[in-house]
Amino acid sequence: MNDAPTGLDPRRALRLSRAAADRAHAFYSGSGRLATAAWGLAWLIGYGTLWWATPEATGSTPGWAFAVGAGALLVAIVLSAAAGARAGGELVGPSAKAAAFYGWSWFVAFGAAMSAVGMTVSRYQLSDELAGVLFNVMAAALTGTLYMSGAAVFKEPTMFVVGAVMITLAPLGVGVGVPNGYLAMALVGGGLMLASFVFQTIQARRLRLGKSGRPAEAGER
Repeated sequence: MNDAPTGLDPRRALRLSRAAADRAHAFYSGSGRLATAAWGLAWLIGYGTLWWATPEATGSTPGWAFAVGAGALLVAIVLSAAAGARAGGELVGPSAKAAAFYGWSWFVAFGAAMSAVGMTVSRYQLSDELAGVLFNVMAAALTGTLYMSGAAVFKEPTMFVVGAVMITLAPLGVGVGVPNGYLAMALVGGGLMLASFVFQTIQARRLRLGKSGRPAEAGER
């Protein structure tokens, strides 16, 4: 009779679970961290340009400013999709699929949502001021939702906090209108994402230093 255990060794299961969590965190603090920086710069530059170019008296934004803002967001969307695609090389198994799906969700969600808002503005001949408010509300709500979803994927509380604050920009944008809404998106939204990038960078550095100095645990040698 074979008395060998048939189940997975608890210590090995713990090591596998810890390794999967480390790989997910590595993606978040690697490719995901760079995507966060890209979004922060895109919001700071894009919405900062919109605020600077829009007179408060009329609320009318010139076309070139919209082009700059759209271009900055497009770059961030592409970089987010690229970060998700790189997950296949940085992660394995379910973690790789989750990270890839999350990265592509930015591309799909923003592409569809902004196209829908643009079509609405064109079809119903909305004013520049109302169009700006709609774009701001959609961008803030969508970004906040995606960040909070990312918190569940990567188990990162920081992402949930950033997402929750971003969502509050949606009703704030309606209240302040334009161009002040653009300024809030640039400073609060872009600034918060850049601050998150700095925090992630520090956290990743501490994690690397901790690993390099941590002795192997019993059962892992």
